[in-house]
Formats: sequence, C-alpha cells, structure tokens
Amino acid sequence: GGPAPPPAEAFPTMGEAVKRGKADEAARAEAHRAVEALNVEKRRIADAKRREEAEKVAEEKRAKKAAEKKKAEDEAAAAATAKAEAEAAGKKAADALTSKSGADLAKAVEALSPKPDAAGFAGAFFAKHGADVAWLKTEAAALRVVAPDVPSQVGLIEAAKKHCATLEFPKDANLKSLVQQAFKALFLSEIADVEAFEAWRDGDDDSDAKVKALMQTTEFFSYLDTIDDVETDEEEEGEEEEEEEEEMVPM
Repeated sequence: GGPAPPPAEAFPTMGEAVKRGKADEAARAEAHRAVEALNVEKRRIADAKRREEAEKVAEEKRAKKAAEKKKAEDEAAAAATAKAEAEAAGKKAADALTSKSGADLAKAVEALSPKPDAAGFAGAFFAKHGADVAWLKTEAAALRVVAPDVPSQVGLIEAAKKHCATLEFPKDANLKSLVQQAFKALFLSEIADVEAFEAWRDGDDDSDAKVKALMQTTEFFSYLDTIDDVETDEEEEGEEEEEEEEEMVPM
C-alpha cells in the first residue's frame, strides 16, 4: 500500500470558536487598558512637571519680590537715617549761629562748607522764635543760601509744618493760622517757590500733621494755583508793589 493520507484539518467547534474569540477580545481590552494606563501616567508626570515648574517660577517671583521689598525698605531706612543725621547736623550748625541775624547770618552761612541741611537749620530758628514767624523774612537771605533748590525748599516747608504741629497748629486773635503765615512768608520772601510748595503738597506724606497743615493752607494753595509757573527776569518790585502782593496772598 501507499503512504497514509494526511490527517484531515481539525476545525474548532462552535464552543471553542466562541471561547477563543472572547479570549482575543479580552487580550485586546487588556492591551487597551495598558495603553490608557500608560497615557494616564505620562499625563500625570507631565502635569506634575508643569506644576513643579510653575511653583518654581512662582517661588522665584516671590523671592524676587521679597528681595526688592527688602531693598526698598533698607534704602528707605538708610534715607531716613541720612535725613535725620543731616537735619541734626543742620540744627547743630544753626544753634551755633542763632546769635547772628540778617546779613551777618547770611555771610556766616555762606562761609560754611558743606552747607547745613535746610530743614534742620530752619528747625533750630523755628524753635528759637516759637509762634513768631516774622524771622523768616528777616533771615530770608540765609535761608536762600541753605535752600537753593526745590528739594531743600521742600525741607523748609516741611520744617514749618513740623514746627506748627508741635504748637498744635495755633491761630492768632484774627483766626489766621500760623502755618499759613509761615508759608506766606516763605513765598513772599522768595525763599521757597511755587514748584517747592507743589512738590511738598503732592508728596507721599499722608500724616495727620500734613492733612491739618493742608486744611489750614487751602486759600494759600488756591492762590498759588492761579500763578503762572514761568520764571521772569523782572527786577525786584518796589515796596508799594510788594505790599499790594502781600494783600493778595491769603493769610
């Protein structure tokens, strides 16, 4: 006899086919779940990295802001210390000159180097004269020497405010406030100009003393607001014109 015929191909039964199909479906589902789990993990890692980077950036911003704040505070403290020391030195220089007046005082101040701090210098004379601010006109020449520019003139105005604050912002028998009389004297004696008064008024100081001073000098500042802020080369006015101007400026 010849070779034996090959065995007939075995076909799965219906039950086996269904079982195999379910197994394949389960495998595909498992593979899908594995891919999804992997994608979820990738997203989690990416989100965590973004949060970490965002937190790092935020921390750097906080650190920078804190550093800038500290720097500003340190600079402000240093400036305040320097200002206090300058005022103290100015007061000391003035204390040594309070026996002088008029041209003699101006000459003595002119000879000083460096020039004393305007606020401290004026503070000493304010303390000497109490509620009498007529000395501002008498010593105008010396005050111009110590306050040749707007910042130093602002110091004079501030000194006037501080002095009036220590006296609790008094008024005379005619209800004229001392602080407005002092401001008027500083302006009419050409010691402090319009820019200085505006700089003082618009400054950052919001203390109760400044608010009180502003309340008592409303008419004075209204008057200043009507003046053209232009420098002129006109000669000094005569006594009659000066008296007329004094009448115009609110007391």
